[in-house]
Amino acid sequence: MELQILVADDLFAYLCVHGSSSAWFRLKWIADLAAWQRRMNTSEVERLYVNAMQPRAHRAAGKALLPGDGLDLLTLARDFNDRLTADQPSHGPARTAGRQLFAPTEPTERSLGTAAIHFSQLAVQPGWRLMRQNALASCATCCEWASHDQLVPSQNVH
Repeated sequence: MELQILVADDLFAYLCVHGSSSAWFRLKWIADLAAWQRRMNTSEVERLYVNAMQPRAHRAAGKALLPGDGLDLLTLARDFNDRLTADQPSHGPARTAGRQLFAPTEPTERSLGTAAIHFSQLAVQPGWRLMRQNALASCATCCEWASHDQLVPSQNVH
């Protein structure tokens, strides 16, 4: 039996985007990612992050790596940690992930509990037009004000 899996670069980007989209609110998710990365040297983890820039997954990766390092689940090279820390757009999502990790209940159990997660996703996207589109879509989803089509003109805003 042959089982096809993603190569390390694609797996890293996928896991980071997937975990980031939920603000890493389950410690198990970030611990699993850290356990996989502990088998690598620090330069390999940094290489995965650099390669995640190609599909624009690097901010999602920073959102995972900073809390993972802060919780001592993995060890990043000091200069790499400094570069991640200097990336201002990663700060808000990393803080949101930390708050979600240590909240007494899961976000799905709280009133508007996923709103912070939806808004933290905006910080990992480049460009103000895309951020505006995502903000309006998040409001439509979270608050059920109107459908996405009513809030955002149908045009390519990339």
